[in-house]
Amino acid sequence: MASIHKRETSRGVRYDVRYRDPTGRPRTKTFRRRSDADRYARTVEVDKDRGLFVDPKLARTPLAEVAAAWLASNPGKRGGSRDRDEQVVNGHILPALGERPVGSLTPADVQGLVSRWAAVRAPRTVRREYAVLRAILNYAFRLDMVGRSPCRGINLPEVTPLRRHVVSAGEVARLADGMGGVGQLGPMVYVAVVEGMRWGEVAGLRVGHLDFDARTLAVRETVVRGRGGEIGFGEPKSAAGRRTLAAPAGLITMLADHMAAKGLAAPDREALLFTAPGGGFLCYSNWVRRSWYPAAIAAGVGRMVGTR
Repeated sequence: MASIHKRETSRGVRYDVRYRDPTGRPRTKTFRRRSDADRYARTVEVDKDRGLFVDPKLARTPLAEVAAAWLASNPGKRGGSRDRDEQVVNGHILPALGERPVGSLTPADVQGLVSRWAAVRAPRTVRREYAVLRAILNYAFRLDMVGRSPCRGINLPEVTPLRRHVVSAGEVARLADGMGGVGQLGPMVYVAVVEGMRWGEVAGLRVGHLDFDARTLAVRETVVRGRGGEIGFGEPKSAAGRRTLAAPAGLITMLADHMAAKGLAAPDREALLFTAPGGGFLCYSNWVRRSWYPAAIAAGVGRMVGTR
């Protein structure tokens, strides 16, 4: 149990609250008033019983240090996702709260920051930024830096659901034609639409991922953006992402014709099905700017797929 000891100092009476933390380590906190010492002693014992005790030293850790530790705590996170997290942390969270001790943050502090964001940013952006802040503070909770996260009861801006356009068969054909047709990038459109694959999965397809006899297409790699913007290959994000998909005869025939147009054959197992104009893997930003946007505009669906 916490005990209180009175002592005389050159500056007057002081009251020391002596207790042991949940690990058994002895600790002391000093107060000028007996009432404050009594209140703290009661709080310490209640927090220990409820599992909410926080090491005062850890609670004084600046949020900037917690954020840096959080960013480093997930080495498996994709480079693009980590870059986005760093932009939110450095550009929007640390300027406002970076120097604050993590244990001093309250729901009012979080709500105030969110409200300031909402005054100048789109609702979806605010929600993404808040998700990063919440993840950092949940990390602090897991490390016993705070008794509970201050991200409680936060009011977020309402997001208007996106109205997504479902392309018709004719629009798919025009998009594919606009991207160059067989032998170029046009078949990417059909693979994505028919198989429901992500852009990185389509861009990562190799000759060896196709089985023309079984009429299947295997998802084994994906094009990803690493730290600093470097482009490379990686595993799908989850085990479920590694999958083998049945392909209709028409798509298999199209991919066979595509390979023939590019001079590829079954022995070229490591060759990419879709490459940049100068060879090598595709870069998403270049692909969007040079191929997708022009094709979407030419197909008459530019406004529906986010082109400017």
